[in-house]
Amino acid sequence: MLRPAKGFLTRRSYRVEVTSGARRCGYVLEPDSLGTSRLLRDGRPLGVFTSTGDGKVSADWEEKGPGSGTAPETYDASVG
Repeated sequence: MLRPAKGFLTRRSYRVEVTSGARRCGYVLEPDSLGTSRLLRDGRPLGVFTSTGDGKVSADWEEKGPGSGTAPETYDASVG
C-alpha cells in the first residue's frame, strides 16, 4: 500500500514523496529540468522520466552500478 506524504506549497511544489508500507522504502519524484523528473528510492536514483508535452512520458532506467545497490524493479515503475 502506498501512503502519499502530506501536500504543501513550496518552491518544490512539484516534488512528490511517497512511502511504501509494503516495501518499507521511500520514493521521491522531483523535477530535474523543464521536461524531466528523477525518481529516487531511498535517496538512490532509479530513472529519469521525460515528457514532451503531448501527454506521453518515457522512462530511462538506471542500471545497477558498482556500489549503488539499487536496480529498478516492476514495483518501482508502477510507483513512477
